Amino acid sequence: LEIHVVEGNLEQLLEFFRPPMDLSRFAPSNGNRYQDVVDMSKDLVVSHGSKAREVAEKVYDQIPDTFSLDVRIASPIIHVPVPELGSALFSLGLLTLATPKPCKYDEIDLTIDLTRTTLQATSLQ
Repeated sequence: LEIHVVEGNLEQLLEFFRPPMDLSRFAPSNGNRYQDVVDMSKDLVVSHGSKAREVAEKVYDQIPDTFSLDVRIASPIIHVPVPELGSALFSLGLLTLATPKPCKYDEIDLTIDLTRTTLQATSLQ
C-alpha cells in the first residue's frame, strides 16, 4: 500500500490523530468502572459458577499441546512532498512474528523480524 500525501495536507492528517484536549467526557459516569466489572464478575460466579467450571474444563480439554505462529504485518509506504525542497518517503517495512516449529506453551521459541524499513529523501536539485 502506498500513500501519497497531497502537499499541504500533512498537518491536517496529524491533527486528525492528536488526542482531544478534554478527555473527561470519556471517563465512566461513576468514576470506578473497574470495581463495577469486578462486582459483576463476582455476581456471575456466584450465580453460574458450576456451569462456568464445566465450560472452562471443556475449553481446556480442547486446547492443543503445541501451537505455531506465522504473522506478517506490512506497513504502508508514505510519500510526503516537501515544498520547494523535494519529497520524503518512509515505511516501517515488514514485521514478522513466527515460531520455527510448533511450540509448547511453556517453551515458546519466537522469532521477530523487522525488514524493509525505509527512509528516503529526494531533493529537487
